[in-house]
Amino acid sequence: MREITSLEQNVIPCKSIDWVRKAVPRSDGSRIDIYYGIEGTNVRLRSFNDVMGYCERNKIQCDKNLFNFNGKNTESGKVTDLLNLNKANLLEVRIPRTYKEAIKVPEASKWEDAMKRELKVMHERNVWELVKLPKDAKTLGNRWVYTLKRNEQNEIVTYKARLVAQGFNQIKGESYDEVFSPVVNFSIIRLFFYCICMLV
Repeated sequence: MREITSLEQNVIPCKSIDWVRKAVPRSDGSRIDIYYGIEGTNVRLRSFNDVMGYCERNKIQCDKNLFNFNGKNTESGKVTDLLNLNKANLLEVRIPRTYKEAIKVPEASKWEDAMKRELKVMHERNVWELVKLPKDAKTLGNRWVYTLKRNEQNEIVTYKARLVAQGFNQIKGESYDEVFSPVVNFSIIRLFFYCICMLV
């Protein structure tokens, strides 16, 4: 295999190179290493500095926007394909309004994972307790609310789902007599008190 060389006088546009992105998890699971190469060569670049140096040596006009060394992005493949996929995601992902919609869209598996994560968190925090329904009791419904978390480049980072009670159906004195505060994350409260103590 050989490195791609360029004509002495001509500068090659960065997008005309068949860049390939590889995301390789370490065997101990501690992190994911990202490197870029060029299809059909043994080029292996591990940082922006490596990319810039390679481009300079081979008279390639470097475009930093093509390279993402963030290990949170675990995609591998041809850079042009990944960019096209991300553009398609920005345009096509529609947030479902109901559970039925969520399980029928192309991203159904991602929404299902988000719902499983939400239920796991609720279980870990003891948000609810399973009880036998009293006779003639009226129950409140619930529904899933979906949203997308995006980064600064407007790329999708996380699919989020929240299970919410339809509290607007409650009637005071009939549906409830007491009001309960929402369940909180106690580690955040401890952090808050720690910060207060540090200021005093």
